[in-house]
Amino acid sequence: MVEGGLGAVMNALARVAAFHRQMDARVWLLTYGQGLLSTGRGIIMPFATLYFYDVRHFPLTLVGLALAIAFPLGALVGIFWGGVADRIGRKPLMLLGFLGQAMCAVAYAFVVTVPAYFEVTILYAIAVSAWGPSARAMVADVTPEDRRGRAYGLLYLANNLGLSVGLLVGAILVAFLPYRSLFFAEAAGAAAYLVVVALAVEESHARAPGAKEEGGLARLRHHVRDLSTPLRDRRFLAVLLVATLGGIGWSQFYSTYAPFMKDVLSATAMGIGVVVAINTVMVVALQVPLSAWADRRSRTRVLLLGNALLAASLLLNWAAVGRPPLLAYGIVAAGVVVMTVGEIVNAGMGPSLAAGMAGGPTSYGKYLAAMDLTWSVSSGVGAVIGGVFFDAHATAWLWPTVAAVVLLSLAGWWWLGRVLPVAIDHPARVTGPEGPGEELATERAAPR
Repeated sequence: MVEGGLGAVMNALARVAAFHRQMDARVWLLTYGQGLLSTGRGIIMPFATLYFYDVRHFPLTLVGLALAIAFPLGALVGIFWGGVADRIGRKPLMLLGFLGQAMCAVAYAFVVTVPAYFEVTILYAIAVSAWGPSARAMVADVTPEDRRGRAYGLLYLANNLGLSVGLLVGAILVAFLPYRSLFFAEAAGAAAYLVVVALAVEESHARAPGAKEEGGLARLRHHVRDLSTPLRDRRFLAVLLVATLGGIGWSQFYSTYAPFMKDVLSATAMGIGVVVAINTVMVVALQVPLSAWADRRSRTRVLLLGNALLAASLLLNWAAVGRPPLLAYGIVAAGVVVMTVGEIVNAGMGPSLAAGMAGGPTSYGKYLAAMDLTWSVSSGVGAVIGGVFFDAHATAWLWPTVAAVVLLSLAGWWWLGRVLPVAIDHPARVTGPEGPGEELATERAAPR
């Protein structure tokens, strides 16, 4: 019996080692760095709004408005950053972004006016948009198409795990330290990621040919046209639209779930925490195996499945309204389980699809930055929709309305699955288990 148990452990370790070898060392280093960064963010994340609202006495509406303006703006600037990363390399933009994020986190501790809060928040969003697409572009540079879902899933896992650890650490620290001091924890996380990249991560993308030779107006025109490449790709514009529709549903977990459970279902703070913990534990436990499962399948079909699960979870929230408290809580918790499965399988597919449509390393940064725009826009729109229903005291109808929007995205993913080349939508079918093949290198989506 002992021998059997030891054999099972050895087999499990062998599988872990084999999985580790499937990824370039830079993917693992970025994963570890993401964990450090997210731990710092997790420490401050739940207390930043409380600090500016309760300590600095900023109107909560203006605090939310700054976020709604800053992150879509940052994502737009991110397309420029992505173009720069495609021309000069990923690492300089990553280092610039980490430095900017660390400086902004420190600056938050000294903000005392609303205009200053808006300024720092916008600069913070621009800094994040510099390193985020560049890091994902580096992953695309060093990872075969049929493994990218797993690689991006690792970054997603590190982000969630770091946030969870940070939330726990922050809850402990806030008992002994003022809210303001916690901003330095986020700065420390960004600085730690900067050190990891600066000292241990090798550049994955050489400077584009001709980047130095061009000059004057011709260079400017070429650069503007180059930056607009994702926005001239009609199929990719369709991907952005469909992803934004789905994102309006995903954003509800971060904007309306907590007030819905507290104000409508009368859940306690502990109950809300348990729901968040369900999501986190499932991501940590299932991200790697489900990402591997998704990598072997059509990206658009996986995205369709994930959004279908999201729509089902939103309808479960609707079904919970008016039920006895314990039953209502159980229905919402079941909905979170369903939603989290969809979230996990979707996590790596969006950036994988964007990288596949980019056509190669010279466009990864721009396409991945444009993909980030979908989340920024959908988060802002989703928060506004949720606020309208809450202010109108019609919260119950929020869920079928948002579910209907998500259902539109299902039709979009189905259609995209019919029009995208197999090499982009289902690279595992083309490459097989040994990595990219010649067919994958030649069949790409060009701007149309």
